[in-house]
Amino acid sequence: MNEQEKIEKVNLQYNQIILNEFLKNKKFVQYADNFSGEKSNIQEGFLPTTLKPRFNTRKQEYIVKNAVETIISGLKKIEKALIKGDIKLKIFMGLNNKEIEILKIPRKYKNPYPWIRFDAALIDKMFKIIEINLNFPGGPGAVDEIGEKFSKLSSIKKISLITKIKLNKGANHHLFRVFMDYYKEAGFKKAKPNLLILRWSDYDVTMDSDSIAKYFIKKGCNTVIADPRDVTFDKDCLKYKGFKANLVLKWFDLDILLERQKTCVELMKAIKSEKIVIINPLSASVMATKSSFAVMTSKEFGYLFSNKEKRAFRRHVPWTRLFFEGNSDTSTGKKIELVKYAKLNRDRIILKPAVGTCGKNVFVGAAYSQDKWISTVNKIISQKKRYIIQERVQILQEFFPAIRGGNMIFEKRRIDILPMLFDGKYRLSWSRCAYGYILNGYQGGIFGLNYTVL
Repeated sequence: MNEQEKIEKVNLQYNQIILNEFLKNKKFVQYADNFSGEKSNIQEGFLPTTLKPRFNTRKQEYIVKNAVETIISGLKKIEKALIKGDIKLKIFMGLNNKEIEILKIPRKYKNPYPWIRFDAALIDKMFKIIEINLNFPGGPGAVDEIGEKFSKLSSIKKISLITKIKLNKGANHHLFRVFMDYYKEAGFKKAKPNLLILRWSDYDVTMDSDSIAKYFIKKGCNTVIADPRDVTFDKDCLKYKGFKANLVLKWFDLDILLERQKTCVELMKAIKSEKIVIINPLSASVMATKSSFAVMTSKEFGYLFSNKEKRAFRRHVPWTRLFFEGNSDTSTGKKIELVKYAKLNRDRIILKPAVGTCGKNVFVGAAYSQDKWISTVNKIISQKKRYIIQERVQILQEFFPAIRGGNMIFEKRRIDILPMLFDGKYRLSWSRCAYGYILNGYQGGIFGLNYTVL
């Protein structure tokens, strides 16, 4: 029995349990109907949640841990080479001088990526990453909030009597530990920091940061949420309406900050002063570019990496290149003209911004007719924006319970896996599922917890 067969057995058991609960337990029906995700909207502050978690085996968890930790060690080497002035690498990744300057801004702690989330696919022993989220990797608040809901599901209690399972939990705990460790590493003596969470008041990416704020307050940290445009910098701290912060959680993308930098002068002063601790640093936002995958999947830059890292890239990173009118090569070294290759391989290709969040402007060739796809490719090229072309990764499909018109039905959905790393170490994962190809919560994806089958 392989890993996927073990998981399918548990899924069948769970789906039978949840159907029985639905038919016989009125309290379960009332509770499940309130949070099943069918009535929720992430953009209105609700958390769409599945009625069934994702189950993984210990062997799968081991594969994920080794892969993500090794890939991150390779990403750090790419950043070091850019800082040292590797011009060929800079051009290959499509980075500009401003982004290189940001990479060189000193940090008050050693690890360049305190907090990371991968978006990935896991089927049996096949693990492939789709994105590395370094800007503000959403999830800690969501994971803990979903965990509270799942703990009250009678179906979870009953499956645990049949099969030993362990919940992936404690994301806010791990995040808090990272913040406290880096705060101390930066040399601050005060027992607890004053935390300022910076996010745009006119953007709707707020839910997870609200949960994080509540957790930090619970742990005794003075915590305030503010718009980056409303802060001032005074000697050694950021100020917001009398609140003095020495620790900052950055809950926004670098590209939006650069667009608005004329209205964020005080924040930029603070960042360059080295007087505050900001997590994740702006340099992490630069390294969030998906063109780093192109470096990992190109033989041209093999000199940067260890043999272990190169093996991990071959196994776990999909072929990726910057997308432009010109020539490149495939993963096997075959020379191709990129635009022609994209048009002829629609079912195998994804086009998306090199830097972006919330699943916006992601184009999956398999979702289009050939004519529509050619039109889409031409439009992207004409915009002359920084896009990548990437091999489409196969994503696991499972049957999920859903309540429709007072009945429980089972629908097939795609489900990914979202490993989270804190201080470079894999700690837990969660998941999302959707009917379509894009699983992002802002594009209709529904959140779920992961359990390890022991």
